[in-house]
Amino acid sequence: MTPKNAFQGYIQAKSLIVEGYTDETFDVTSPDHDFDGQVINMCARVPVSMDERLNALCSRLDVKKRRFIELAVLAAIEEAEQIHVSVRGDSE
Repeated sequence: MTPKNAFQGYIQAKSLIVEGYTDETFDVTSPDHDFDGQVINMCARVPVSMDERLNALCSRLDVKKRRFIELAVLAAIEEAEQIHVSVRGDSE
């Protein structure tokens, strides 16, 4: 699988380490994004089962839950922007 974005690349790298396909020296630094020094705390209500799945996955991959969510939201925004641009076409 070829990662489409930073989120997929990060999760793929962590999975390769956990499953023993590579060792801890493999570069799995999560991508840093310039937050311009300003951040807000985002909240979302999710089903308990979704939180349990996320906790289990983050534990298996040795990924901080906060980092997973940050990268997942960024990937979702990038994908939504691409979809919107493709639907919009060159009209703007």
